Amino acid sequence: MRALREWTLDVDLLMIVAALGAAGIGQVFDGALLIVIFATSGALEAFATARTADSVRALLDLAPERTTRVRDDGTEDTIDTAELAVGDLIRVRPGERIGADAVVVDGASDVDQASITGEPLPVAKHPGDDTPAPSTAPGHCWPGCTARPPSR
Repeated sequence: MRALREWTLDVDLLMIVAALGAAGIGQVFDGALLIVIFATSGALEAFATARTADSVRALLDLAPERTTRVRDDGTEDTIDTAELAVGDLIRVRPGERIGADAVVVDGASDVDQASITGEPLPVAKHPGDDTPAPSTAPGHCWPGCTARPPSR
């Protein structure tokens, strides 16, 4: 009804008009079926949206709270991932989750991306390859350059 007050068309209003039109030409069953199908599709959409939001929240919960940043002088410090900036160099040690989407700078390792892609096998990463957070690096220790700020 808000669409009527604001003089705008939306899908809800169009479905009501279509159902009333069907009833007006004697096709009451078809109008009722239209409303049932439309209501069911709305419920399925709400269900799918809720599941997607839950999946995204679960994925964000996998991201580590802290990561190792490599300073320009080569020293390392452990910081909150929220403090990372684009271009920061991070060190990923075997078994650690990658703190932010990064690009491999040096070295090579396999990266377990199963939490993101569902792929059961680790993916080989070499210099220049993207590594999405919160993948796990089960192999060698390697430096990466953050490509995007971590999301929270």
